[in-house]
Amino acid sequence: MNEKEEVGLLKMENAMLRQKVLALEQQFDDYAKKETADEFENMDDINDLLRMAELAKHEAKAYSQNTSRDKMRKDIQVLQTILKKRSEFKKTIKQSEDRLRYECEKKKEEGLKNEIDKEIFTKIIKDDRDRYRHQVMELTDRIKRLEREKYDMFLWAKQNQDHCLLEMRKLTRALIKAKKMADEQVGSPLACVSVAFTSMYSHTTARNCMSW
Repeated sequence: MNEKEEVGLLKMENAMLRQKVLALEQQFDDYAKKETADEFENMDDINDLLRMAELAKHEAKAYSQNTSRDKMRKDIQVLQTILKKRSEFKKTIKQSEDRLRYECEKKKEEGLKNEIDKEIFTKIIKDDRDRYRHQVMELTDRIKRLEREKYDMFLWAKQNQDHCLLEMRKLTRALIKAKKMADEQVGSPLACVSVAFTSMYSHTTARNCMSW
């Protein structure tokens, strides 16, 4: 796997982690809203019962002035029952408040933990991004350096090629001149030496151009 594919894979993993964090945050918010709504609904029911108890208490006091002793005794018994339930409801309210406080603290701790996890994920992603950005910059510089070296090599080869062409032109002119002289002095020892020397010089120059 090359570096480009590794960068693509890390980007995909970062996107998946980001979606997972968002899903967990949404799930936590939905759970908190549901729990809060249930607690408020229970509190409303308890408050209704307390209001009914207070109303019954006031009605009992009003009835005591206009009813018989038996009626008042029954009303008092009913009131005592209601007051007993009220005491029980107060205990239930206290327990509900404690439980709600505990749940709120628990959610707060979970929220803090999720925030810390999110910061850790963010730092990991940022460190990976910075590291790969540095690697990309190094690779870019290396490519530019290679391109520059390749261009310098091209200029060097072109310069040597121009030099070879110039030498070949000189050699061609020398060969033409030597051949002309040889034609004019057919059979002359000097002409044979001149042709041999020119041929040897031609082969040497050609080999040098090919080696460049």
